[in-house]
Formats: sequence, C-alpha cells, structure tokens
Amino acid sequence: MVFYKSIIPIMTSNSQDGFTVSATSGASNVHYRGVNGIYDGDAGNTYRSSLSPSLPEYFTVTFPKKYTVSRYTLYLGYFNLNYGSVEAWDFEGLVDGTWIKLHSGANARSSVALTFDIAPTTVSAIRIKATNNASGNSWGFDE
Repeated sequence: MVFYKSIIPIMTSNSQDGFTVSATSGASNVHYRGVNGIYDGDAGNTYRSSLSPSLPEYFTVTFPKKYTVSRYTLYLGYFNLNYGSVEAWDFEGLVDGTWIKLHSGANARSSVALTFDIAPTTVSAIRIKATNNASGNSWGFDE
C-alpha cells in the first residue's frame, strides 16, 4: 500500500520554511491561503484571482528542495462556487528549470475534491495554470 502526504505545510505567509507561494494576480496578496483552505479547516482561506483576469494565469508553489510528486488534489467550490472554481487548468512541475505539463484537468462548476495520480516526477516547484475560469470574472480554488 502506498501512502501519500502533503509536501506543503500549513502556511501563515507567502514565504515560510523555504516554501514560496506566488500568483500572477490575486484579489489580495495572501496567496498562501490557496494551500490552506480545506487543510486547516477554514473555508475562508481560499485563493481567488483578480477580477477580469487575463488567462492563462498561474498559482505557483516553489519548494526549498526537490520533491517527487505523483498525486495531487484540488478542492473546488467549497467556499463559494463563484470564486472557488477554475474550469480548466494544467498542473505543471518545474523540472531542471523548465515547466513541464504533468496533467490537464477540467471541472464543471461544482463543489468537489479532485484527486489525480500522475507519473512520478521530481520537481522544484509546482503550479496551476488556469486556462478557463468558471465564473466569468475570476477564478480560484479552495486548496
């Protein structure tokens, strides 16, 4: 049996313990909330892009060292379907300085936790590349 654990700790700032969270845009500059929303039990801790984003946009987590990723979970629409939902995205990993698409996903505007198994890849960062937003005026996710 394989056990999975989160690489990213609960964060209280955009930079902590060698992890850095950044985004192309945001409704506020507390991007780290995008990695805490469900995990810390605070449904208000979500990531939301700025209004009328120019897609594609990115939400990035840089690691203090390289990690092998083989699964990811994306929580959508739990806090608010209008703000916490991205309709289509690419999950990318930074491999030796180059962004590589590890998975493409899509979701029909619903409250859901989506888990995807991907080919194990050693990365120094991951990012969500939003390619379509569900609400029309912004995009986001709960964790």
